[in-house]
Amino acid sequence: MQNTLASLWQPGKGMFVKELEPNLYVFQFYHEIDIQRVIEGSPWTFNRFKLIFERLKAEEDPRSVRLDMWVQLHNLRMGFMTETNARNVGNYTGSFVKSDPKNFMGIWRDYLHIRFTVNIEQPLKIRIKLKRTNGKWLWCQFKYEFVSIFCFICGIIGHSEKFSHKLFEVPLKQIEKLYGLWMMAEPRRRKKKIGAQWLHTETETDKHFLDEFESSGLFAIKGIGRSGGIALLWKIQADVHVMGFSSNYIDVSILNDENGVWRLTGCYGEPNGSNRIKTWTLLRNLAEQYDLPWYIIGDLNNVASHDDKKGGNSYPEWLIEGFNRTLTDCILCDIELTGYPFKWEKGKGTNNWIEVRLDRALAN
Repeated sequence: MQNTLASLWQPGKGMFVKELEPNLYVFQFYHEIDIQRVIEGSPWTFNRFKLIFERLKAEEDPRSVRLDMWVQLHNLRMGFMTETNARNVGNYTGSFVKSDPKNFMGIWRDYLHIRFTVNIEQPLKIRIKLKRTNGKWLWCQFKYEFVSIFCFICGIIGHSEKFSHKLFEVPLKQIEKLYGLWMMAEPRRRKKKIGAQWLHTETETDKHFLDEFESSGLFAIKGIGRSGGIALLWKIQADVHVMGFSSNYIDVSILNDENGVWRLTGCYGEPNGSNRIKTWTLLRNLAEQYDLPWYIIGDLNNVASHDDKKGGNSYPEWLIEGFNRTLTDCILCDIELTGYPFKWEKGKGTNNWIEVRLDRALAN
C-alpha cells in the first residue's frame, strides 16, 4: 500500500504508513502541502476499497471515522446561489465544512461547490426541496465528486448493489434502484496534460508520445521497483470517471450519447504464474461491483487455450483451467481477435522460438 500510494500522490517530503489494526492505518506526512493535497482529493480507492481520511488532532482517537466529500449543487436559480444556502444545504446532506472560494468570485458556473462531512452509515442524499420567494418550490440536485463504490439500491457508500441487505428483505421484482451513476459529477476537464509527470520520459520516443497526447486525459500509476507502471489515456472530449485503481488495474466509467454509461478496465495480470490467482481474484471482485456493460483490455499474462502458445513447453494446464473458470464466473467472453495473435516472443530465429498471446479484450 505505501509504495503504491506514494507513487500516486508523489509527496514532496515523503510519507509513512503504519497499520494500527486490520483496515485501520495512520498516514504520516512531513509537509502540510502533502497532507492537504491528499485530503482535498479524497475519497480515494485502493484495491477497490475506499480510503476514508480524517485529520487527527492532538490526543484524538484515530478510530473515529468520517468522510469529507465535495458535492455540486445543481438546478439552483440565481437567487439561491448564496453562501447561506450553501451552508444550509451542506448541513442537510451531512455536516457543512466549507464552500469553494470560486463560488462567489465572478467565475460563472451553473452550480455551487461545497465540501461536507457525510455519515457513511446513511444513504447519500439525492436532492433537497427549496421554497422560492413566490411560494413555488424547486429541487436542488446533488452530484458527488470522486465518490467511490456505492449501492444503487440503498445509497450507502462502500458496497455495490449486489451486496445490499434489501436483497434478503424484499422480493427481487419489487426492489427499486433509487440511486445511480447520474449522482456522480462529471470530471472537471483540464486543458493540459494530466498526470504526465508520473510517466518515465527517458527517450525521445517517450517525449514524442506524451506530446501527441497533450490535449488528452491521462491517469497513470508509477511502477514499483523495476516495473514500468500502468496508464490509461483518453481523448479530452471523452466523459471519463475513474472508479478504482491499484498497481495492476485502472477502472473507469465512460458516458457517451450513443451507448450511455459503460465500463472499461485496463488490467495487467500477475507475470509470475504462482501469483496468477491474484489476477483471477481481482477480476471476480471487479465483476461484483457494478451492473454495467463491461469491457476489459490489457496484458492479462494468461492464455485461454494451448492455441495461444507456439513453441517451447506446453502451457501449464492448471493456469488455463483457472483462467477460463474465472471468465465463466465473471460472465466474460473473449473478443474475437483480427490479425496476428502473438504479441510476446522469445528466441526468434532459433530452434527455441516461443510466441504467446497475452494481450486480449474481454466483455460481459
